[in-house]
Amino acid sequence: MSTRALAISPDLSLPLDTVTSTLIVYGGKGMGKTNLGSDYEPLPVGEDLQQYWYSRLPEGESKILKILVRHRGNPVDRELLDEQTGYKRSSRDAYLSRLAARRLVEVAGAGQVRASANLFEGL
Repeated sequence: MSTRALAISPDLSLPLDTVTSTLIVYGGKGMGKTNLGSDYEPLPVGEDLQQYWYSRLPEGESKILKILVRHRGNPVDRELLDEQTGYKRSSRDAYLSRLAARRLVEVAGAGQVRASANLFEGL
């Protein structure tokens, strides 16, 4: 497994490309950790990682992520998210875009998305 680093701001509404305050690391077996210094925070895995994100994301993003995780990484129609959340298309798409920027969701096909495989590692 390769190490993937993701910059996350304490203010989760900021775009990732403007954030450098905190470094969070996905995976890796010592690869590059010495270069990170002591200021990085390794992420938990599996259900602990899911709970980590649920507690840190804004309500709309968290609600959508929970639905996608319940589908265990299988593709979910965007319209199903609308039905289960009551969000309008524009809100849903904005939340999905923010989740994708954090690599928590992926486009699965035409009109479908799924939770990232990272959220299920170790399960």
